[in-house]
Order: sequence, then structure tokens, then C-alpha cells
Amino acid sequence: MIITHSFVKLLTHVTQQSLCRFSTKRTSSNLAVLILGNSNIGNYIAETSIEKGHKVLVTTRSPVDNNKQQPIKYIHTPVAAQKNRYFWQCVAEHYLGDNKKILIINTIGGSVAAPGQTMDDLNVRIPSAAVEGIVNGIEKNPLRDYSIVHLSTSAAENLKAPYGQTKREGERILMSIPGVDRLTILRMSYVAEALFKDQVKQTYKEQHRLSAEEFALLPFTPLIGNPWDYKRVIIQPVAMDDVATAAYNTFNLPKGRRIIDAVDHEEMTQERFFKFYTDLLGKKFRPLYIPIEVGKIMAENHPFGHCTPYAVEFCAENREGKDSKEFEELVGKPLKTLDDLYQTQSSREFELALPRPPIIDFTAVVLKNLWRNPTSILETTKAMGILGYFLIFSGKKPSLNLTLGTKPLATYKTVSMSEKDFNTNSLNNRLCNP
Repeated sequence: MIITHSFVKLLTHVTQQSLCRFSTKRTSSNLAVLILGNSNIGNYIAETSIEKGHKVLVTTRSPVDNNKQQPIKYIHTPVAAQKNRYFWQCVAEHYLGDNKKILIINTIGGSVAAPGQTMDDLNVRIPSAAVEGIVNGIEKNPLRDYSIVHLSTSAAENLKAPYGQTKREGERILMSIPGVDRLTILRMSYVAEALFKDQVKQTYKEQHRLSAEEFALLPFTPLIGNPWDYKRVIIQPVAMDDVATAAYNTFNLPKGRRIIDAVDHEEMTQERFFKFYTDLLGKKFRPLYIPIEVGKIMAENHPFGHCTPYAVEFCAENREGKDSKEFEELVGKPLKTLDDLYQTQSSREFELALPRPPIIDFTAVVLKNLWRNPTSILETTKAMGILGYFLIFSGKKPSLNLTLGTKPLATYKTVSMSEKDFNTNSLNNRLCNP
């Protein structure tokens, strides 16, 4: 896309006017933190950066009220200009001022593209244009020291779903951008954080639908996997605070480009992970297994929150844990576990802060999609049929025989199990490493 001369003039005028509204209060640090994308983790890093006394800017495609006096400055990035490198160069030149030290955190990307966008736009073209354009703007002052952190996902390693493919391609292009001095790609799995400030309801409402926290409120906990052909799912949740610390510490790394698995050393199976949250709320853990086939159909036809094709593919694979040593060295201190994050959070306080389980909302999404896309009716009906058959006749399937390595372990019921059954089998069956 070519930006016209008049558009550039308008952009220059708008950015200059916005600069005039910046607070004249000086921060205690010469570090400017530029966060690309108004994401959940980006907002968390922005809050912690303000507390450290840094200058913080966040780009967003939503309209911005520049008259609002706020410590975090939001920069409107129109969708029509996001794939243009020169636009991002203008953003860098107008908003970063004379700051000699700049931390750029790229959070642009996602598993579900916005209307009018493709997954390729969201995970490849926009992030690469933003980084390249901002680098071009920064390097006009050779005395600046900057570090770029691209927050990616473990799905970029080898998942075939569009999200994994586009994130992988986005990483490849970022690693090949000429002139970049210091670039660190952090591949994260599940990012967790205890409730913070007043953002929890908004955070979970908009960005964490069908999350582990919300599933814990349900009578049964849905898990993706065929119990008679179960493949061990490993989740290594990482704390937002550790991701933020790692981003700051990239300035301590030698110049160059690298990919780091941003995972915790605590390897949790899908069951153990979800049980943590039911325990947190003081509720019984009753896992309900959803066949892979059903998960695929629902995720492809009715994506919503964490119900996405890549998440189902992840559960269908036999995953092995990642080494957390390099990430822990970057953080510079022991990584926080889920227990560390929630040790000060009371069960009642946590439950009251969460919105209602989004089953009603998800049902509304399914009905809306069926209305807009009648061709999905057959597939959805098929999924419900498979699920119904599974729930009714699963007792006739072989009992679940978990195996770690070559050693067979105990078995238990396929559909659900009591708290006693889980506690009896969990340590031997689910938590041991091969």
C-alpha cells in the first residue's frame, strides 16, 4: 500500500499535536518503552514500566483520547496504515523524542484475525512492517541503544494450524530484517498472572475467554483429548512478571538475534494444570474429556477465546517439556510457579473477581455463526453427535491406560473421575517425567 503525500502530512500534523499533549513531568529514567499492540501482557508490562519510572507508549488500533491525562500514552495506529513501514517510521520519529535507550516490545499477533484482516496480516505483515519501520526511525540517531523483544508462542515451533504457520513465518522475517542490533524472540506457552489492580474483569472478559480460571467455575472441567487414545499434554505456564523482567534484561545480552523458550521449569499435565484452579477456588475437580474430533470441528467453525484450531492441535500432539534454563538465566532469578503467583490470593476474592463462565456467551457465538454460515450446521451437528455418543457409550471403550516411556501405569475411568481417584493416580500417572 502506498501512503499519499496528503496522508503523510496529516499523519505528521496529528503526531505533532499529540506530542504537545504529552505530560511535561519528567520520568526518573531515560528508558522509553514502546509496546506494539494493546494486548493483555502488553498492558501489564506498561503498568510495571510506569512504576519503574519509564516513559511508556502503547500503540492501538482503537481511537485514542489524547486529551486524557494518563501516565501511559496511547498511539492510534489506523488499520489502513499498519502494513506500511514508513508509517511506523513516522511513529518512531515523532514519539520517541530524544530518548537514548529504547525497549520495543512487539505483542502484535493472535490466533484469530480481526474482520478485514488475514492471519498472515496479523502475524507476519504488520509485525514485520512495525519493527522494520521503527528501527529505520530509531537509527537516524546512531547514539541510541535499543532492544527489540518479540513475544511469540510455542505454537510457532512446528504446529501446522494457520496460527503456528504464520507465527513461524513472522519469526523468520523478523530474524532476517537488516540492521537490527539486538532482537530476542520469546516463545511463550500459557502466560499466567494473579489478579492485578482494577483490570481483571476487563482482561478476562475480552482476552481470556474459555480460560482455565473460568473453567474452574463449571461443575465439570472440559479437557481436550480422547481418553482411550490419550496423548500426554504438557503445559509450562510462565508468569507475566517473569516475561516483563526478561524483556528489560535483554539489554544485558550481547548484540545479536536469538529465540528463547519462555517457559517455567514446572511441567504440568493438562489435568494437573486445570486442577490447580479448581483447588484455588475450593471446588472438586471433575474432568470431562472432549474427543479431539469434536474439538477440531468446534474450533474451526466457532473460534472463541482459547477455543482455536492451534489449541486443539497442541492437545492432540504428544508434547515434551521445554528446557527453561536459558529463560531463567535471562530473568536472573528463580521463575515463579503458579503457587507463587496465587499464594496471596484468597479463593473467595479470586472467584468474585472472575466473570461468569462464558458458556452462555460461547453458545451465542455458535448460534450466530450457524446463522451467518449455514454450511457449518452439518459439521456442528456431527460434532454434537460424536460428543453425545462418547458420553453415552464411553464405558464400552477401553479404560485409559497411561504410559510414560515404556512403563505401563494404573488405569481409571474414561469420562470422569472422583477427587479420590485423581489424587490416587495423579502423582504416578500424570506428573512424573519419562
